[in-house]
Amino acid sequence: MKETKFIIGEKIDLCVLNIKLHLNNCWVWINDPEINKWLLIGIFPTYLFQEEEWFKGLGNKENIVFAIVTKEEKHIGNVGLHKIDYLSKTAELGIIIGKKQEWGKGVATEAEKLMIDYGFNSLNLQKIYASIFADNIGSQKAAQKNGARLEGTLKKHVYKNGKYNDLTCMAFFKE
Repeated sequence: MKETKFIIGEKIDLCVLNIKLHLNNCWVWINDPEINKWLLIGIFPTYLFQEEEWFKGLGNKENIVFAIVTKEEKHIGNVGLHKIDYLSKTAELGIIIGKKQEWGKGVATEAEKLMIDYGFNSLNLQKIYASIFADNIGSQKAAQKNGARLEGTLKKHVYKNGKYNDLTCMAFFKE
């Protein structure tokens, strides 16, 4: 089965998520503590049936999620817009790079850029925001490279990794 490319990038493509092609990777990644360390989910185990239900719930207009795929058609992560509000023209950006050997190679930055462009130019959003763990310097740098502005910090907002964590709130604006 071949990937269904939706957005073509330079190093990666964003493809339509497919339960047959992508379910197992997503399920493994969400349960890997090293990968989900910086996600707002992953505190409790995710069972396969739960991940299947998440896949089945896609396709609504409030959440648009793509597989991040290399030019060799290797699934390395996902990127999406969540909580899309078409009246206020806002959405929350989420990203996971599940293949650890791809970390630090700029694929998250490119995937974010492609998703932000899609949100602004195809969905006519005016603001895309992200809540990033304050200790996650890599994600903050990727967001800044794509033009994110710091909006504020939520102090001791999330308990994860054995401590209360600050969340850095960043936003991209269509201008």
